[in-house]
Amino acid sequence: MSILLIEDDKGICNFLRLALTEAGYEVVITHNALSGIEAYYQDRPELVILDLGLEDLDGMEVIRQLRLDGAVPIIVVSAREADTEKVQALDLGANDYLTKPFSVAELLARIRAVLRLTSQLAQGAPKDPATTEASQVFTGDTFTVDFEARVVQLLDQAGQPDEEVHLTKKEFDLLQILARRPGYVLTHQYLQETVWGYSDEATAVSLRVYVRALRQKLKTELIKTEVGLGYRLLAAQ
Repeated sequence: MSILLIEDDKGICNFLRLALTEAGYEVVITHNALSGIEAYYQDRPELVILDLGLEDLDGMEVIRQLRLDGAVPIIVVSAREADTEKVQALDLGANDYLTKPFSVAELLARIRAVLRLTSQLAQGAPKDPATTEASQVFTGDTFTVDFEARVVQLLDQAGQPDEEVHLTKKEFDLLQILARRPGYVLTHQYLQETVWGYSDEATAVSLRVYVRALRQKLKTELIKTEVGLGYRLLAAQ
């Protein structure tokens, strides 16, 4: 499993090289944006760890460039703590965002989570909520969603679809967006603009209300709040 690390702090690079190698990953390191992009196309890594504060190009531009080519998992590791930075990186296509300083254990856990999700997507789940459906059904911890039929059902004790759940159109639209990209953080702005067509204070309030309603109706613990960012629907274990 190969990882491309784009980071200009050589101390962090040496530290992460050791930690990632001990964890069984092959590591390619570059110290600026342009060499990182070149290494991506040359080595085709299976995951990218990216710093934002690079000397030649901002890391946000690196995300844009990599997303032009495909869906390689990108984990941002940055000292930038502002919610606006996190939201922008996620909206551009980063899969996760970790703020410096961080623990190696947490980074490794996030790498495993992103790679696990990537593997699931490669086996048939849709890569983007707006794309055509490779799978028409999502199964959660307490519920199942049939996208084509627009039917949501609670699961019985045996894990089989049972009682149908009535959702409003917007509740279903919101659930569908989350369920088509399980494991990904979808930002408040993205969800507001996708479900309502625009984002303002009113739709921000409505989003919170609809998420609360979905949790109650579906009796689920899989819809997670990412504070200051948005929401994430976890895949059932």
